[in-house]
Amino acid sequence: MIPLPPELERVENDLKERRITGSEASSIVFSVRKKMGPPWQWKSWKTARIQVLGTECETCGVGEDAILYVQHTVKNPRVQPYIDAAEKRLSKMEPEEDWRPDLRAKMYEIRDAVVPEMRDCCPICSSLSIQYRKGAANWICNSKSSGKYCRHVFTEPSKKAALTAAQKKSY
Repeated sequence: MIPLPPELERVENDLKERRITGSEASSIVFSVRKKMGPPWQWKSWKTARIQVLGTECETCGVGEDAILYVQHTVKNPRVQPYIDAAEKRLSKMEPEEDWRPDLRAKMYEIRDAVVPEMRDCCPICSSLSIQYRKGAANWICNSKSSGKYCRHVFTEPSKKAALTAAQKKSY
């Protein structure tokens, strides 16, 4: 382990003893890092690196002529055995019941329980959003289904099976 500089050791001890807050510690560490540079440029890092590396490679035996590097000595575990174990456990479990068909059946049952009435609609777009104009004695469509208003003017509306406002409120 690389020994920390005295400033950072002081910060670590003050944090453990709750004499400073995290934001205060962060600003101190930032200023120390700005002054000292990255850890691999510290003298303590360089001496620790020499101690860890030694004079020859312990794996292959290359001597002082080789360029020695510090590498990880531990391999991270593979993930696939855990995935396989989870799949095996999942295959032994009973499958969950699919609740969506029942919900769909109930939805259709509610929809079909009320018989829609024949209502006036626009002969062009079949929208129920129409309005009778007394002064002109005609109808106008106020639908905005395709991005633009239909605005079709007609004298005789078409008929369409649809629920009334009262029927919609009852369900």
